[in-house]
Amino acid sequence: MAGLDGGFIIGVMWAKGHPKVVIVKNEDLAIGYRVTPTITLRGHPELLELMERLLRQHEIHSTISTAGLMILKKDSILKMADLMISDTIIQLPKWNQFFEVLELYELGEHLTPSGFEEIVDILGV
Repeated sequence: MAGLDGGFIIGVMWAKGHPKVVIVKNEDLAIGYRVTPTITLRGHPELLELMERLLRQHEIHSTISTAGLMILKKDSILKMADLMISDTIIQLPKWNQFFEVLELYELGEHLTPSGFEEIVDILGV
């Protein structure tokens, strides 16, 4: 159970969070592309500061910039996803798609041609 603060984090992320998977060309990688998941939260500066403190309690690293609160590190993104998946029944296409990609990402499938192709199919790009 996520607890009161975990429930707050989950609610705010479901309502205002923006999961994104960026695919960019990168000749240094075997498949020629880098797959990068991120989570961004936009809102009032006080909300972002509160969320940053609460996320830190769950060992989720985030940073606040002009773009909002951002979760960029792989382990923190996976922890955030685990927190959200384990304590909710809400179904939102943008998050479900993100979680599907994260499953492949966590297994390292984003580094294989077949896994990369599956991610592209999930994202519809």
